[in-house]
Amino acid sequence: MADPEVGTAPAQTRPSTAKGRLGARAFRTLTRGLISGREPSPVSLAAIKRSRRDIIPRNKRLIFDIEKIVEVTRFHEKYQSGPTTLTGLAKFDDMHVYGPGEEAEKELIEAEIKRLVEAAEREDAQLFDSQGAFTMTDRDGFQDMSSIADQLLSNFEIIKQDNSLHALRYCPTRGELAVAEFSRSRKQLVARFQQEDSPVKGGEPKLLKDAEANKKAYFALVDFVTSSIAQLLVRSAFSYRHYWDKYIFAILASWSAKLKAISYNPSMSAQQSLNEGTDTLKSMVDETKQNETLVLHVRLSKDNKNEATVSTLETDSDVTTFYYEECFLLRYHLGKLFTHAVEALYSSEKSGSGAACFETGFSIYETGFEKTLTVVSSDRDGDVAASSQPSDVKCSWTALELVHRNTAALMAVENRVVHDEHAANIAWEWRKDIQSPPTGHLETSNPDELISILVPLALCSPWAAVVADTMIQLSSSGTDENDPIMQFEFPKHDCRASYSVSTCDFNLQERRLDQKSFHDPEVRSLTRSPLLRGIRGENPSLCIYKESPLIFRSKLAGSSVEKSLTGVEGDTSSSPEKLDLDRAAKRRKLQNLVFSEDSISYPCRRYVRTVLGIALTWVLGGMAVPFCVGERIRGVDPFQITTFIWVLAGFGLILAKSQYVSDWPWHDFLHSKVVCRSVSELNDVTGVDGQITLMYLLQEESRSILWTRGPYNGMFERKVKEGAAGFSIDIPIELSTLIDSGFVMLKVRNERGEHLVCLDVRKGNPAMAAVSGGTKSKTLLVEDISKDNSRSAMTVASPATNQNPLKNSAVQETRNSANATDGTSTVVESSKEKTVEKSTINEGRKRGWFRKAGKNELERPGVQRFKEVDFRWNKVLGIYVRDSQFG
Repeated sequence: MADPEVGTAPAQTRPSTAKGRLGARAFRTLTRGLISGREPSPVSLAAIKRSRRDIIPRNKRLIFDIEKIVEVTRFHEKYQSGPTTLTGLAKFDDMHVYGPGEEAEKELIEAEIKRLVEAAEREDAQLFDSQGAFTMTDRDGFQDMSSIADQLLSNFEIIKQDNSLHALRYCPTRGELAVAEFSRSRKQLVARFQQEDSPVKGGEPKLLKDAEANKKAYFALVDFVTSSIAQLLVRSAFSYRHYWDKYIFAILASWSAKLKAISYNPSMSAQQSLNEGTDTLKSMVDETKQNETLVLHVRLSKDNKNEATVSTLETDSDVTTFYYEECFLLRYHLGKLFTHAVEALYSSEKSGSGAACFETGFSIYETGFEKTLTVVSSDRDGDVAASSQPSDVKCSWTALELVHRNTAALMAVENRVVHDEHAANIAWEWRKDIQSPPTGHLETSNPDELISILVPLALCSPWAAVVADTMIQLSSSGTDENDPIMQFEFPKHDCRASYSVSTCDFNLQERRLDQKSFHDPEVRSLTRSPLLRGIRGENPSLCIYKESPLIFRSKLAGSSVEKSLTGVEGDTSSSPEKLDLDRAAKRRKLQNLVFSEDSISYPCRRYVRTVLGIALTWVLGGMAVPFCVGERIRGVDPFQITTFIWVLAGFGLILAKSQYVSDWPWHDFLHSKVVCRSVSELNDVTGVDGQITLMYLLQEESRSILWTRGPYNGMFERKVKEGAAGFSIDIPIELSTLIDSGFVMLKVRNERGEHLVCLDVRKGNPAMAAVSGGTKSKTLLVEDISKDNSRSAMTVASPATNQNPLKNSAVQETRNSANATDGTSTVVESSKEKTVEKSTINEGRKRGWFRKAGKNELERPGVQRFKEVDFRWNKVLGIYVRDSQFG
């Protein structure tokens, strides 16, 4: 995942911008957020947004002005800012120092602009074509793809350093951001291209053996990535005076031309960039020393001893800063998008499985009462990003339409040749029609076809959507009301969808691990998780292991993974329609709740009126006894019967008042409301299941003033200090309820063991990401779950098992093949395998890992406790699916 320092941990949110002339409005817009917590769900939001003037139909025809785009590439010559005209400015993306002359540079950029505009205006599929440079999706083919991507990423660092150097020198308002960008890119360039004095060798980007094939693949990848980004961004926002699209095309065209120019001699280009950076820094230091005498120290008043520092050299900084901020900030965020798209093909070796062994997935599913759409993605390194922001979901959906368009084009190709021994699998579920969702899968051994899916699929990530949305907000702050940045409306149809790409080596590894019982039964990859199928909080076991359409039956037929996913327990006879009606009825009940800081009131007029009516009937009946009976009963005072009836009425009234809560004041009782101070009391009053109540409280937390206390309030943000009054969360929450509320549970590992990390992407919360090897950040997690007896048996199958299951499996296969001619040895090895498998199952039964042999079904562990701590992990293991309770 691109830029782990920015999108490292769940606590990291949208990229922030400091306040400056251009960014002041952008900063306010970003901090305010696109969608507040009180607005409706994305589906209902579409109907509201269509009436707004800044929302346009999705089927709008896109037309671009090439002349205006060319003007942007020459803003360094003449830049108009209101009545002020600036000339002689520093040029961003300058490439003439790397080969082409000034006139040749202009021609190259104009040609790239025409290419990008043509690609963006197309409504049909855009497929990658390496012109024969890539031939097969085998290990060598994936390594070649990774090498080309590595070259592109390394050369792009030259562009980043050159641009950040301009910002560092001429844009003091973005100094901190420019320093960070310059430092990162310079370190990368030194590590990749300057290794004479370094003890580490071999870090330079590797070229393909065929120089001509390397050039073809490199140029084709530059064209495809920039075209895909342009297609996404011009379909995410629009401006009639072309402010939005002209900057996008101009920057991408300049990058395309410069990347191609650098590729002819990247080592020399990197050295030139490093030298230029060194010279610029030295000149900046010298200028600072010379200009120290031109600084005025002004005392603001006689009584105030503090002095204000005023430089006499910054008379034009306010005018030029707008230009440099505009150029730098747009390139900064667009660079993240570019890097993220290219990294879909790059093997960073974080997973340790090699370039040819990976899986990537994407899902949009519904959560909560309002069916809020939530998007989750996982990349080839296992890093997970999630968001429920409508703007992020909309952008991800726009990118997914590009993926589906390319998929349809590949499916339409006739006489496709597929080599099964190297075929990668592409699977999808596209629910435009709920009644008959189109699902399918495609096998391909053509690298060009696979790249046609991988690059736009990377742009579907919530992380990429956050960056795109940040660019839209930033651009909106740089335009006036006459040329607003308008966004396209939300899709009108059902947006639930899912995509998966897995390589042949990955599928073989999964089958090998399954046969050797090395699968961790507590986790699933995103494409094998039950998120898309819809988990309901009111039925914990419903769909928790239901089969996903993205699992290939031909690859996993008969395996324990398939059995564990298809084995559904509990009542599944209820149709989704009946469950939705039942949930709507419960929600209507809960909408009557009235929140205070430490309690929740619920109206109970019918109950109170019934109780008072019965009591009043007894009282009036008792009063009528003396008049009706008179002296008919000898020796008995009729008024004693009246007193007895009144006592019974009072006793019944007290019992009725103690039915739900221990302390029900007469004031609240007579006003027909009951004040509940815990979830269990609220359940007794409303009759609604506790898990549904918890889900409602979690989703309404951002809009209520309620403060919660223990013992099971770990997942709530509004917690009181220990000993203070608050609403008691006295029942634990099920995993299914957490997922249905908008949380994503992940299992991670670091040097201290295995842990559970919770991504809180409930409605109204910003996007979150879990990146392997990121920096420490505030995280909601359950620490060290490997200490209890719920630890996965698959990681310690037997004392003799090697720590590397693949290596152990390979050794066993080699041993079996070597002894194939010896029947006795084969029988002995087979017997040993069965003994190890039997001991594994028995050990699992003793420790509570299994309920039944042969299935990855686990006994429920104790209540897992959440806490918020600064935390860092080394690897994301997958989506946590074990039936558990949390607090």
